[in-house]
Amino acid sequence: MENQEWKPYKHFGKSGRPPDYDDRDLDILAQSLNDWVNYLAANEEFGLLGDWCFKNEFNPKYFSRYTPKHEKFREAYQRAKSYQEHAVTKGALTQKLNPRFAQFFLGCQHHWRTKDAQEDKLGQLRNEFGKYLDIIKSEAKHIEEEAEDSGSNE
Repeated sequence: MENQEWKPYKHFGKSGRPPDYDDRDLDILAQSLNDWVNYLAANEEFGLLGDWCFKNEFNPKYFSRYTPKHEKFREAYQRAKSYQEHAVTKGALTQKLNPRFAQFFLGCQHHWRTKDAQEDKLGQLRNEFGKYLDIIKSEAKHIEEEAEDSGSNE
């Protein structure tokens, strides 16, 4: 499949997006998405799903609409996301992509989190818990002082 051209799906020659994608459209879009991933993999290229969407006149928000309804399309989408994750990780490891960009991209698109981010959350939680303990200690001291004052007034 080396240097094989990938052609987007163009709604059977119609211009614009059809009102709703039917099973036939989604089968064709799933095949187009798989062909696109195969093309990228064969040529060791990185591709953004947004590029595929633009070339296929497919609104990226429709992934969430159609993937639960159509198994082939859902599998093609998951495969494309997996390839994208693989390509970014491999690109960062081989220095073809900036590692900082890869970290940012994987965090935004694939919900990767660094250990530092988790430790930051724990640190914030410890700080909040420490403030809570300080308030409790202050209130306890205040209650003790009030008890002493009321005991000496008797």
